Amino acid sequence: QEPPTTTPPAELTKLDWMVGDWKAEPTEFRIGEMTMMVTSSMTISWEGQFLKTKGINDFGGLVMTELMLLGYDAKSEKYRSSAYTNLSPDPRIEEGALKGDVLVMTSKPWAIMGDDSISRATLTKKSDDEVHFKLEFKMGGGDFELASEATYTRVKK
Repeated sequence: QEPPTTTPPAELTKLDWMVGDWKAEPTEFRIGEMTMMVTSSMTISWEGQFLKTKGINDFGGLVMTELMLLGYDAKSEKYRSSAYTNLSPDPRIEEGALKGDVLVMTSKPWAIMGDDSISRATLTKKSDDEVHFKLEFKMGGGDFELASEATYTRVKK
């Protein structure tokens, strides 16, 4: 009997270019009638069969930290993630697909700051050092509404 593998599946290694440190210039974040500026950074690394993201989003003094593990489920042929933030006691569970250079992940309903929502994140690779990030929320029974768009650039060391 072979020991279980701890290497990431081939589908997940398509995102290997994301490993490293990233930052985004301040951008608007809108939810409902509220608009604020957000500055974001993240570090992405391998954690066995997963990509691990540690993120910090500063909404003008309200800081959201996040830890996410992203994997690939061969049976469903879906990317799946679980994320934990300091603004919610519940994890955000997402699944999605990679088509070319575009990864779209949609969450199951989850509570953030007391409100139930569904989020959709779209990451588009522009180059090995630049990724466009779009975040949308669905509140109640409505359609997805744009919350924020940002371009992350790789932090060169």
